[in-house]
Amino acid sequence: MPLKKRVRPFLVAVFFLLTIACGPVSDLITRPTPISQLQLALVTEVTPTEAVVPPTIAATATHTVAPTQTSTPVPTETHTPAPTNTAEPTVPPTAEPTATPNDIYLNATDIRFHPAPCQYSGDSLSVEVFVENWNRFDPKTIEVALYAGSGDERTFLDNTIVSPFGIGGRMQATFYWAWDTTNLEGPQDLTIVLDPDDRLIEGDEDEANNTVTTTVLLQPDSVRPGNEAGGTWETVETDCCSILYTTNTAAARDIDTIVPIINDAVAHAEADLNIQLEEKIQINLLNRVLGHGGFASGTTMSITYIDRQYSGGQLWSVIAHETSHILDRKINAKRPTLLTEGLAVYVAGGHFKKEPLVTRIAAVLDDGDFIPFDETFVNNFYDAQHEISYLQAGALVQYLIERNGEETFFRFLRTLPEEGTHYERIRDGLRIQYQLSFEELETEWRAWLEDQPKNELWADDIRNTVNFYDTVRRYQSFYDQDAYFLSAWLPSIRQTISDNNVAEFTRHPATPENVTLELMLVEAENALQRGEQDKSTDMINRVNQILDRNELPDPFAVDPVAINLYQIVQQIMAAGYEPQFMETTGVNEITIHAIDNWPTLTTIPIEIGNFGDWKLAEELVPNDDGRFVSCN
Repeated sequence: MPLKKRVRPFLVAVFFLLTIACGPVSDLITRPTPISQLQLALVTEVTPTEAVVPPTIAATATHTVAPTQTSTPVPTETHTPAPTNTAEPTVPPTAEPTATPNDIYLNATDIRFHPAPCQYSGDSLSVEVFVENWNRFDPKTIEVALYAGSGDERTFLDNTIVSPFGIGGRMQATFYWAWDTTNLEGPQDLTIVLDPDDRLIEGDEDEANNTVTTTVLLQPDSVRPGNEAGGTWETVETDCCSILYTTNTAAARDIDTIVPIINDAVAHAEADLNIQLEEKIQINLLNRVLGHGGFASGTTMSITYIDRQYSGGQLWSVIAHETSHILDRKINAKRPTLLTEGLAVYVAGGHFKKEPLVTRIAAVLDDGDFIPFDETFVNNFYDAQHEISYLQAGALVQYLIERNGEETFFRFLRTLPEEGTHYERIRDGLRIQYQLSFEELETEWRAWLEDQPKNELWADDIRNTVNFYDTVRRYQSFYDQDAYFLSAWLPSIRQTISDNNVAEFTRHPATPENVTLELMLVEAENALQRGEQDKSTDMINRVNQILDRNELPDPFAVDPVAINLYQIVQQIMAAGYEPQFMETTGVNEITIHAIDNWPTLTTIPIEIGNFGDWKLAEELVPNDDGRFVSCN
């Protein structure tokens, strides 16, 4: 397949911040040249120990036209938008129990299907089942069975036991690709049975609440989204890596520019750790956001690469971080989480982006948000505030290396005791290699951090970074639960590729509500990258206002900017296009870049009226070729 050389901007969203009052808005309007994900990936590195300047972006040369400054009027209309016209979702399961049972049972709302949110004829469906009150038993004894159909007509598909799932270890029964829906279409029943052989006695008194039947709506294969229809997995080989991506995606479009970024990030990690790869890394470029955009397992990593990358993160930094995880297993296969994540942040020069670790953690300490290195934190690292914990771990690794040198640090990491909790192993290793207790190290390090020069601009940046990612995770918890990092849906990527299953890492919630909120998150992150802290804060607050109202029928009505954008997004999507990012293109004019025919982008001009109302500058021609389908 020929590799396309045209690169489109990725993290570009010049969003128009309007005030509810009719006062001046020029101080809220973002007018920089659009910045792409590829540009961010090549941002000039900030050496963590040097004197720090406010965060800036040193973009590589790309052919972009600086947008004209505009004065955007204030919107006056805040009526409730019309309901989204979407495909019918999976029919809810049969009725739940009227009272919460005390025994182990199945709740009809605790069943998820994949791919999601829609299912099509021909999908190979996976199922997650969350068993209520599972902790009354040894999970290994809790069996769950899956059947196609209902009643006496049902057919056995698979059975499994309850076990931990994901980084967060959520207890559930997980059925991978258990139901082949080839030649099936329309409503189809699926039955889940807890303890099918009736082996559980005490604690499972009511057998009636052990069975749930749900109806799955299988839409015709002919209406499958355009980025899935006919899609295949493709591979590019380099000296370090096998890079896999699916056709009809942004990664396929930009692969010629992606490859050198990956090669450079991997080489950097190898040099920093002084470890060479013994076999190629498999890097899978995914067409949907999962977690914070990157995961590694064994010699495989999976990285989000899309146009509307609302979870932020620079491609180079994510690749360097995940490569560190792959390489540091050769130092110690059982390294504690605090140290493996800290080393990855140190190697990448920051978390999600290059940043001065010491300056940022000194600001965290000054704000009173520093996390004590006690047993709770060290043994449950992933439960702590994500951004602060990762930066703290990275800065601690940097401090230990600068204190006694790399040789001592890597000997410390390599010779950690094999037995004990994460806290105990690090504590004992510190005593052997550094002649320090954990408490002495923390006291010494805190005193050193307190003496570091303060930089308020970087302090604002870390506060906004924490708020931004907390908001991203909050958005995922409400609107895209399968993306949430502690329980992200990540089945075997190798099996997915072997089966040429494109849908598994492509399909995702993409209603007008999703798209609007994601565009707002993109702009908040872009403002953060540009060092425009007030603009980033403002947009984060707007998103959270909407999330506060997520259970109401009109959550966007709370904000005049959001409701204007939401109504425009509805119109664009109804015509068969999927918005990806925006930019200022003239006085009282913006341009929305949208998918036309996957993965081609087209421009849709939007006019801003004198009273702040947004409207399409020209009538949209319905797009049948793109076959964009949205559903809940």
